[in-house]
Amino acid sequence: MSKAGYTPARYALLGLIGGDPSRAEALVPEDWDALGLLAAMHRLGPMLYHHTRDLPVIPPTLAAVWQASYRKSALRSLKLQRMLLEAAAVLNGLAMPWLALKGAWLAWHVYPHPALRPMRDIDLLVEEVNVLAAYDALLAQGFERMVAHATPIATALAEHKHLPPLRHVATGLTLELHHRMLYAPVPGQPFSDVSALIGRAIRLPLGGLDIPLPEPTDSLLHFIIHSAHDHDLDNGPLVLCDIAAAAQGAIDWSRLWQMAELGGWMRGSRLLVALTRHHIAGAASNIPPPPGPDVPEAVLDAAAQMLLPDRRTALSQSLGAETHLRGSLALARRLLPARHVVAEAARVPDMSAWVWRHYPLWLAQKLTSLRQADRHQVKIDVALTSEVRQWLNDHGR
Repeated sequence: MSKAGYTPARYALLGLIGGDPSRAEALVPEDWDALGLLAAMHRLGPMLYHHTRDLPVIPPTLAAVWQASYRKSALRSLKLQRMLLEAAAVLNGLAMPWLALKGAWLAWHVYPHPALRPMRDIDLLVEEVNVLAAYDALLAQGFERMVAHATPIATALAEHKHLPPLRHVATGLTLELHHRMLYAPVPGQPFSDVSALIGRAIRLPLGGLDIPLPEPTDSLLHFIIHSAHDHDLDNGPLVLCDIAAAAQGAIDWSRLWQMAELGGWMRGSRLLVALTRHHIAGAASNIPPPPGPDVPEAVLDAAAQMLLPDRRTALSQSLGAETHLRGSLALARRLLPARHVVAEAARVPDMSAWVWRHYPLWLAQKLTSLRQADRHQVKIDVALTSEVRQWLNDHGR
Protein backbone atom coordinates (compact mmCIF):
# COMPACT_ATOMS: atom_id res chain seq x y z
CA MET A 1 0.00 0.00 0.00
CA SER A 2 1.25 3.46 -0.82
CA LYS A 3 2.04 5.86 1.98
CA ALA A 4 -0.16 8.94 2.23
CA GLY A 5 1.05 11.69 -0.08
CA TYR A 6 3.11 9.46 -2.37
CA THR A 7 2.01 8.18 -5.73
CA PRO A 8 2.00 4.35 -5.58
CA ALA A 9 4.73 4.20 -8.24
CA ARG A 10 7.09 6.54 -6.38
CA TYR A 11 6.59 4.82 -3.04
CA ALA A 12 7.14 1.36 -4.50
CA LEU A 13 10.15 2.45 -6.56
CA LEU A 14 11.93 3.85 -3.51
CA GLY A 15 11.24 0.57 -1.76
CA LEU A 16 12.59 -1.55 -4.60
CA ILE A 17 15.90 0.29 -4.88
CA GLY A 18 16.20 0.37 -1.10
CA GLY A 19 15.60 -3.31 -0.48
CA ASP A 20 11.92 -3.28 0.56
CA PRO A 21 9.96 -5.13 -2.16
CA SER A 22 6.83 -5.31 0.01
CA ARG A 23 5.91 -1.80 -1.13
CA ALA A 24 5.29 -3.15 -4.65
CA GLU A 25 2.93 -5.96 -3.74
CA ALA A 26 -0.30 -3.97 -4.21
CA LEU A 27 0.58 -2.22 -7.47
CA VAL A 28 -1.91 -2.42 -10.34
CA PRO A 29 -0.86 -2.44 -14.04
CA GLU A 30 -1.12 1.36 -14.40
CA ASP A 31 1.16 1.77 -11.38
CA TRP A 32 3.72 -0.59 -12.88
CA ASP A 33 3.62 1.43 -16.10
CA ALA A 34 4.30 4.62 -14.16
CA LEU A 35 7.05 2.95 -12.13
CA GLY A 36 8.75 1.68 -15.27
CA LEU A 37 8.69 5.14 -16.82
CA LEU A 38 10.18 6.75 -13.70
CA ALA A 39 12.86 4.05 -13.51
CA ALA A 40 13.90 4.73 -17.10
CA MET A 41 13.95 8.50 -16.55
CA HIS A 42 16.25 8.16 -13.56
CA ARG A 43 18.63 5.42 -14.81
CA LEU A 44 17.44 2.94 -12.19
CA GLY A 45 17.00 -0.11 -14.43
CA PRO A 46 20.35 -1.77 -13.58
CA MET A 47 19.84 -1.24 -9.84
CA LEU A 48 16.29 -2.58 -10.03
CA TYR A 49 17.44 -5.66 -11.95
CA HIS A 50 20.07 -6.28 -9.29
CA HIS A 51 17.55 -6.05 -6.46
CA THR A 52 14.49 -7.68 -8.06
CA ARG A 53 15.63 -10.34 -10.53
CA ASP A 54 14.32 -13.15 -8.27
CA LEU A 55 11.07 -11.43 -7.28
CA PRO A 56 7.91 -12.95 -8.83
CA VAL A 57 5.95 -9.71 -8.26
CA ILE A 58 7.83 -7.90 -11.06
CA PRO A 59 5.92 -7.98 -14.39
CA PRO A 60 7.92 -10.13 -16.88
CA THR A 61 8.08 -7.39 -19.51
CA LEU A 62 9.50 -4.91 -17.00
CA ALA A 63 11.95 -7.47 -15.66
CA ALA A 64 13.22 -7.99 -19.21
CA VAL A 65 13.63 -4.24 -19.71
CA TRP A 66 15.66 -3.94 -16.50
CA GLN A 67 17.81 -6.92 -17.43
CA ALA A 68 18.56 -5.34 -20.81
CA SER A 69 19.42 -2.03 -19.13
CA TYR A 70 21.85 -3.85 -16.83
CA ARG A 71 23.62 -5.40 -19.81
CA LYS A 72 23.70 -2.08 -21.64
CA SER A 73 25.12 -0.34 -18.57
CA ALA A 74 27.81 -3.01 -18.21
CA LEU A 75 28.91 -2.54 -21.81
CA ARG A 76 28.82 1.23 -21.47
CA SER A 77 31.02 1.03 -18.36
CA LEU A 78 33.71 -0.68 -20.44
CA LYS A 79 33.63 2.16 -22.97
CA LEU A 80 33.71 4.74 -20.19
CA GLN A 81 36.70 2.99 -18.64
CA ARG A 82 38.52 3.12 -21.98
CA MET A 83 37.80 6.83 -22.31
CA LEU A 84 38.94 7.52 -18.75
CA LEU A 85 42.19 5.62 -19.23
CA GLU A 86 42.96 7.49 -22.47
CA ALA A 87 42.23 10.84 -20.82
CA ALA A 88 44.35 9.81 -17.82
CA ALA A 89 47.29 9.06 -20.10
CA VAL A 90 46.98 12.53 -21.66
CA LEU A 91 46.83 14.35 -18.32
CA ASN A 92 49.61 12.24 -16.81
CA GLY A 93 51.72 13.13 -19.83
CA LEU A 94 51.28 16.80 -18.97
CA ALA A 95 52.47 16.09 -15.41
CA MET A 96 49.56 18.08 -13.96
CA PRO A 97 47.50 17.09 -10.89
CA TRP A 98 43.93 15.99 -11.55
CA LEU A 99 41.04 13.97 -10.12
CA ALA A 100 38.29 11.74 -11.51
CA LEU A 101 35.00 12.73 -9.84
CA LYS A 102 31.73 11.10 -8.75
CA GLY A 103 30.88 7.99 -10.74
CA ALA A 104 34.46 6.92 -11.43
CA TRP A 105 34.97 6.01 -7.77
CA LEU A 106 31.49 4.61 -7.25
CA ALA A 107 31.26 2.44 -10.36
CA TRP A 108 34.68 0.83 -10.27
CA HIS A 109 35.54 0.81 -6.57
CA VAL A 110 32.38 1.00 -4.44
CA TYR A 111 29.45 -0.81 -6.05
CA PRO A 112 29.68 -4.61 -6.47
CA HIS A 113 29.48 -4.22 -10.28
CA PRO A 114 30.11 -1.16 -12.49
CA ALA A 115 26.76 -1.67 -14.25
CA LEU A 116 24.93 -0.68 -11.06
CA ARG A 117 26.18 2.91 -11.31
CA PRO A 118 25.23 4.24 -14.76
CA MET A 119 27.20 7.31 -15.83
CA ARG A 120 26.23 9.83 -18.48
CA ASP A 121 29.83 10.97 -18.82
CA ILE A 122 33.21 11.13 -17.09
CA ASP A 123 34.00 14.18 -14.93
CA LEU A 124 37.63 15.17 -14.41
CA LEU A 125 38.90 18.03 -12.24
CA VAL A 126 42.08 20.06 -12.80
CA GLU A 127 43.20 23.35 -11.35
CA GLU A 128 41.94 26.40 -13.22
CA VAL A 129 45.47 27.45 -14.10
CA ASN A 130 45.86 24.17 -16.02
CA VAL A 131 42.40 23.67 -17.47
CA LEU A 132 42.95 25.27 -20.89
CA ALA A 133 46.19 23.34 -21.46
CA ALA A 134 44.44 20.12 -20.44
CA TYR A 135 41.50 20.89 -22.72
CA ASP A 136 43.76 21.56 -25.71
CA ALA A 137 45.77 18.40 -25.03
CA LEU A 138 42.62 16.27 -24.96
CA LEU A 139 41.45 17.88 -28.22
CA ALA A 140 44.75 16.84 -29.76
CA GLN A 141 44.51 13.26 -28.49
CA GLY A 142 41.25 11.55 -29.38
CA PHE A 143 38.64 14.08 -28.26
CA GLU A 144 36.63 16.71 -30.13
CA ARG A 145 34.50 19.72 -29.29
CA MET A 146 30.79 18.90 -29.55
CA VAL A 147 28.88 20.98 -32.09
CA ALA A 148 25.75 20.88 -29.94
CA HIS A 149 27.52 22.71 -27.09
CA ALA A 150 28.11 26.29 -28.14
CA THR A 151 29.05 27.78 -24.76
CA PRO A 152 32.05 30.10 -25.28
CA ILE A 153 35.17 29.07 -23.36
CA ALA A 154 35.30 32.45 -21.61
CA THR A 155 31.69 32.06 -20.44
CA ALA A 156 32.37 28.55 -19.15
CA LEU A 157 35.43 29.73 -17.23
CA ALA A 158 33.55 32.62 -15.64
CA GLU A 159 30.13 31.10 -14.96
CA HIS A 160 30.30 27.30 -15.10
CA LYS A 161 32.11 24.55 -13.24
CA HIS A 162 33.43 22.91 -16.39
CA LEU A 163 34.41 23.74 -19.94
CA PRO A 164 32.17 22.71 -22.87
CA PRO A 165 31.92 18.89 -22.98
CA LEU A 166 34.28 16.89 -25.15
CA ARG A 167 33.33 13.87 -27.22
CA HIS A 168 35.62 10.85 -27.23
CA VAL A 169 35.89 10.02 -30.91
CA ALA A 170 36.51 6.28 -30.46
CA THR A 171 33.51 5.59 -28.20
CA GLY A 172 31.20 8.54 -28.84
CA LEU A 173 30.96 9.18 -25.09
CA THR A 174 31.35 12.49 -23.29
CA LEU A 175 33.95 13.91 -20.92
CA GLU A 176 33.59 17.08 -18.84
CA LEU A 177 36.74 18.87 -17.72
CA HIS A 178 36.01 20.76 -14.50
CA HIS A 179 38.03 23.64 -13.13
CA ARG A 180 36.04 24.02 -9.90
CA MET A 181 33.81 21.92 -7.66
CA LEU A 182 31.32 24.66 -6.82
CA TYR A 183 29.40 27.06 -9.03
CA ALA A 184 30.32 30.11 -6.97
CA PRO A 185 33.07 29.18 -4.51
CA VAL A 186 33.83 31.56 -1.64
CA PRO A 187 37.44 31.78 -0.37
CA GLY A 188 37.78 29.59 2.69
CA GLN A 189 34.73 27.52 1.81
CA PRO A 190 35.30 23.75 1.59
CA PHE A 191 36.16 22.70 -1.98
CA SER A 192 37.00 26.28 -2.99
CA ASP A 193 40.70 25.33 -2.91
CA VAL A 194 40.99 22.80 -5.74
CA SER A 195 44.70 22.25 -5.13
CA ALA A 196 44.01 21.25 -1.50
CA LEU A 197 41.26 18.90 -2.64
CA ILE A 198 43.59 17.28 -5.14
CA GLY A 199 46.29 17.10 -2.48
CA ARG A 200 44.06 14.85 -0.34
CA ALA A 201 43.44 12.45 -3.23
CA ILE A 202 43.54 8.69 -2.97
CA ARG A 203 44.83 6.60 -5.85
CA LEU A 204 43.16 3.34 -6.86
CA PRO A 205 44.04 0.97 -9.72
CA LEU A 206 41.99 0.76 -12.90
CA GLY A 207 43.05 -0.91 -16.13
CA GLY A 208 46.74 -0.82 -15.26
CA LEU A 209 46.81 2.81 -14.12
CA ASP A 210 46.45 4.41 -10.70
CA ILE A 211 43.54 6.83 -10.94
CA PRO A 212 43.47 9.81 -8.53
CA LEU A 213 40.09 10.18 -6.79
CA PRO A 214 38.77 12.49 -4.09
CA GLU A 215 39.22 11.29 -0.53
CA PRO A 216 36.02 9.35 0.36
CA THR A 217 34.65 11.93 2.82
CA ASP A 218 35.16 14.64 0.18
CA SER A 219 33.41 12.47 -2.39
CA LEU A 220 30.44 11.80 -0.13
CA LEU A 221 29.90 15.49 0.61
CA HIS A 222 30.25 16.26 -3.10
CA PHE A 223 27.41 13.81 -3.90
CA ILE A 224 25.23 15.58 -1.33
CA ILE A 225 26.02 19.09 -2.57
CA HIS A 226 25.45 18.04 -6.18
CA SER A 227 21.98 16.68 -5.41
CA ALA A 228 20.63 18.95 -2.70
CA HIS A 229 22.17 22.27 -3.71
CA ASP A 230 23.15 22.08 -7.39
CA HIS A 231 20.06 20.18 -8.55
CA ASP A 232 17.41 21.01 -5.97
CA LEU A 233 16.89 17.25 -5.38
CA ASP A 234 15.57 16.68 -8.91
CA ASN A 235 18.41 14.49 -10.21
CA GLY A 236 17.02 11.20 -8.98
CA PRO A 237 17.14 8.81 -6.01
CA LEU A 238 20.34 7.13 -7.19
CA VAL A 239 22.08 9.55 -4.82
CA LEU A 240 20.60 7.62 -1.88
CA CYS A 241 22.19 4.43 -3.18
CA ASP A 242 25.47 6.33 -3.70
CA ILE A 243 25.47 7.63 -0.12
CA ALA A 244 24.66 4.20 1.32
CA ALA A 245 27.37 2.52 -0.77
CA ALA A 246 30.00 5.15 0.04
CA ALA A 247 29.20 4.98 3.75
CA GLN A 248 30.32 1.35 3.88
CA GLY A 249 33.89 2.65 3.66
CA ALA A 250 35.99 4.88 5.88
CA ILE A 251 34.02 8.12 6.18
CA ASP A 252 35.12 10.78 8.66
CA TRP A 253 31.64 11.87 9.71
CA SER A 254 32.91 14.53 12.07
CA ARG A 255 34.86 16.22 9.27
CA LEU A 256 31.91 15.87 6.86
CA TRP A 257 29.57 17.72 9.24
CA GLN A 258 32.21 20.37 9.92
CA MET A 259 32.61 21.00 6.19
CA ALA A 260 28.85 21.02 5.68
CA GLU A 261 28.44 23.62 8.43
CA LEU A 262 31.28 25.78 7.10
CA GLY A 263 30.02 25.61 3.52
CA GLY A 264 26.38 26.36 4.29
CA TRP A 265 25.23 22.87 3.28
CA MET A 266 24.15 21.54 6.66
CA ARG A 267 20.42 21.42 5.99
CA GLY A 268 20.80 19.69 2.63
CA SER A 269 23.31 17.24 4.12
CA ARG A 270 21.09 16.39 7.07
CA LEU A 271 18.17 15.87 4.72
CA LEU A 272 19.92 13.49 2.32
CA VAL A 273 21.59 11.49 5.09
CA ALA A 274 18.23 11.13 6.85
CA LEU A 275 16.57 10.08 3.59
CA THR A 276 19.25 7.44 3.00
CA ARG A 277 18.85 6.03 6.50
CA HIS A 278 15.08 5.97 6.01
CA HIS A 279 14.82 4.41 2.54
CA ILE A 280 17.92 2.19 2.05
CA ALA A 281 17.80 -1.07 4.00
CA GLY A 282 20.77 -1.47 6.32
CA ALA A 283 22.03 2.09 5.81
CA ALA A 284 21.31 3.10 9.41
CA SER A 285 23.90 0.57 10.62
CA ASN A 286 26.69 2.33 8.66
CA ILE A 287 25.47 5.93 8.78
CA PRO A 288 25.14 7.74 12.10
CA PRO A 289 22.13 10.02 12.59
CA PRO A 290 22.73 13.56 11.35
CA PRO A 291 23.37 16.19 14.02
CA GLY A 292 20.61 18.44 15.28
CA PRO A 293 16.88 17.75 15.60
CA ASP A 294 15.30 15.04 13.50
CA VAL A 295 14.24 16.12 10.04
CA PRO A 296 10.42 16.43 10.13
CA GLU A 297 8.67 13.41 8.63
CA ALA A 298 6.64 15.64 6.30
CA VAL A 299 9.86 17.12 4.91
CA LEU A 300 11.36 13.65 4.44
CA ASP A 301 8.28 12.50 2.55
CA ALA A 302 8.20 15.60 0.36
CA ALA A 303 11.93 15.41 -0.39
CA ALA A 304 11.71 11.73 -1.32
CA GLN A 305 9.15 12.60 -3.98
CA MET A 306 11.24 15.51 -5.22
CA LEU A 307 13.95 12.94 -5.97
CA LEU A 308 11.56 11.30 -8.45
CA PRO A 309 10.26 14.07 -10.70
CA ASP A 310 8.45 13.18 -13.89
CA ARG A 311 10.64 14.86 -16.52
CA ARG A 312 7.55 15.56 -18.64
CA THR A 313 6.11 17.85 -15.98
CA ALA A 314 9.27 19.35 -14.48
CA LEU A 315 8.83 22.77 -16.11
CA SER A 316 5.21 22.90 -15.00
CA GLN A 317 6.32 22.32 -11.42
CA SER A 318 8.92 25.07 -11.72
CA LEU A 319 6.36 27.51 -13.09
CA GLY A 320 4.07 26.76 -10.19
CA ALA A 321 6.78 26.96 -7.52
CA GLU A 322 8.38 30.27 -8.61
CA THR A 323 5.92 32.64 -6.92
CA HIS A 324 8.12 35.05 -4.96
CA LEU A 325 10.61 37.67 -6.22
CA ARG A 326 13.59 35.37 -6.10
CA GLY A 327 11.56 32.69 -7.86
CA SER A 328 10.34 35.16 -10.47
CA LEU A 329 13.91 36.10 -11.29
CA ALA A 330 14.80 32.43 -11.58
CA LEU A 331 11.83 31.87 -13.88
CA ALA A 332 12.88 34.82 -16.04
CA ARG A 333 16.31 33.27 -16.42
CA ARG A 334 14.65 30.01 -17.49
CA LEU A 335 12.54 31.69 -20.17
CA LEU A 336 15.15 34.25 -21.29
CA PRO A 337 18.28 32.14 -21.68
CA ALA A 338 21.76 33.17 -22.69
CA ARG A 339 22.52 33.26 -26.39
CA HIS A 340 24.61 30.10 -26.30
CA VAL A 341 21.75 28.11 -24.70
CA VAL A 342 19.48 28.78 -27.67
CA ALA A 343 22.39 28.06 -30.01
CA GLU A 344 22.97 24.68 -28.39
CA ALA A 345 19.30 23.73 -28.64
CA ALA A 346 19.18 24.76 -32.30
CA ARG A 347 22.59 23.21 -33.03
CA VAL A 348 23.91 26.36 -34.66
CA PRO A 349 27.16 28.21 -33.90
CA ASP A 350 27.03 30.57 -30.95
CA MET A 351 28.11 33.52 -33.08
CA SER A 352 25.62 32.86 -35.86
CA ALA A 353 23.60 35.92 -36.84
CA TRP A 354 20.50 33.71 -36.85
CA VAL A 355 20.61 32.43 -33.25
CA TRP A 356 17.62 34.39 -31.94
CA ARG A 357 15.44 33.31 -34.85
CA HIS A 358 15.43 29.91 -33.13
CA TYR A 359 14.14 31.24 -29.79
CA PRO A 360 10.43 30.54 -30.54
CA LEU A 361 11.28 26.91 -31.26
CA TRP A 362 13.36 26.69 -28.08
CA LEU A 363 10.50 28.15 -26.03
CA ALA A 364 7.95 25.85 -27.64
CA GLN A 365 10.05 22.85 -26.70
CA LYS A 366 10.32 24.06 -23.11
CA LEU A 367 6.57 24.64 -22.83
CA THR A 368 5.54 21.31 -24.36
CA SER A 369 5.49 19.72 -20.93
CA LEU A 370 2.79 22.17 -19.85
CA ARG A 371 0.37 20.51 -22.24
CA GLN A 372 1.42 17.03 -21.12
CA ALA A 373 1.28 17.65 -17.40
CA ASP A 374 -1.03 15.90 -14.98
CA ARG A 375 -2.39 19.13 -13.49
CA HIS A 376 -3.47 17.55 -10.23
CA GLN A 377 -0.10 15.89 -9.64
CA VAL A 378 1.73 19.07 -10.61
CA LYS A 379 -0.14 21.00 -7.90
CA ILE A 380 0.79 18.33 -5.37
CA ASP A 381 4.44 18.41 -6.43
CA VAL A 382 4.56 22.21 -6.27
CA ALA A 383 3.36 22.03 -2.67
CA LEU A 384 5.93 19.36 -1.83
CA THR A 385 8.73 21.40 -3.39
CA SER A 386 7.68 24.52 -1.53
CA GLU A 387 7.64 22.65 1.78
CA VAL A 388 11.17 21.34 1.33
CA ARG A 389 12.54 24.67 0.12
CA GLN A 390 11.03 26.42 3.10
CA TRP A 391 12.69 23.95 5.47
CA LEU A 392 16.05 24.19 3.67
CA ASN A 393 15.95 27.99 3.80
CA ASP A 394 14.99 28.12 7.48
CA HIS A 395 18.18 29.20 9.26
CA GLY A 396 17.10 27.68 12.52
CA ARG A 397 18.39 24.25 13.44
